Amino acid sequence: MAAKHDLWLYNDIPSWYDICFIPEFKYKVEDAGEVQDAAQDKGDYCGDGVSCGTNTMWKTVWFYNGICMTVMGCNYILLALGSFFFWPRLIGTYLNCCFGCGALIGAFLGIFEATSPMGAYCGYNESANTMTGDDTFDEGGMTYQTDQVMMLLFGIIQLLLGLAQCSCCWMPLCCTPVKDKEYEKEKEKKKDKEQENEKNKKKTKKKKKKKKKTKNKKEKKKEEKEQKKQMEASQQQMMMAPQAPVMMPGQMPAGQVQATGMPMQMQQQQPQMMMNQYG
Repeated sequence: MAAKHDLWLYNDIPSWYDICFIPEFKYKVEDAGEVQDAAQDKGDYCGDGVSCGTNTMWKTVWFYNGICMTVMGCNYILLALGSFFFWPRLIGTYLNCCFGCGALIGAFLGIFEATSPMGAYCGYNESANTMTGDDTFDEGGMTYQTDQVMMLLFGIIQLLLGLAQCSCCWMPLCCTPVKDKEYEKEKEKKKDKEQENEKNKKKTKKKKKKKKKTKNKKEKKKEEKEQKKQMEASQQQMMMAPQAPVMMPGQMPAGQVQATGMPMQMQQQQPQMMMNQYG
């Protein structure tokens, strides 16, 4: 079913979106009883005031929450700088808490306007509220009914996030150490200890290198001593070994007999005897 209204009754409404009857009020037949009950509740709530019964304030809700989201997005850039510097973190945390309070106001405002008598009545409207470039309504776009559901869900989510923003977002700042004299002294002590530890490590490394060098020198000396001992022992063995007698030219070893069968002395005297005989 669809119902159309005279627009001259709503000249004091700043936006046609808040009227909720443009281009028409369309609802399902099976919801006719609920629509009548919602209209009666709207009339009881507003009385004879035409502007009260025809102004959903939805445009104001979307506009306010859009500004809140934009400002908080800029503040998140400041908080990102706070990961490197202290003061941006401090200022950004304070601003984040203030903006969180604003987000809570926007959440309450969205939930209230979505569930108010006028908002509940407008939530039954299934007509399109999205306009195309040629000033016509897009039948396949968003409707007043989907806007009401989306506003209610976003309000609940924003309420939870706003509570977390005003409570849990203080934790990083609370965990930040405070600059004071005692803290600076502790830092200096830690630095001194670290420097001493580094010096001790360097000393131990040098000592280990010296020990290695001395060990290598000792091992070389031992090897040299062992080589000398081996050379001396080999020389002594050569000296103690029996040597063969030195032979003169033409001299035969003692006791050796030539093929003639005569002793060596007789062989040496034989030429002299021959000379004496024929001399």
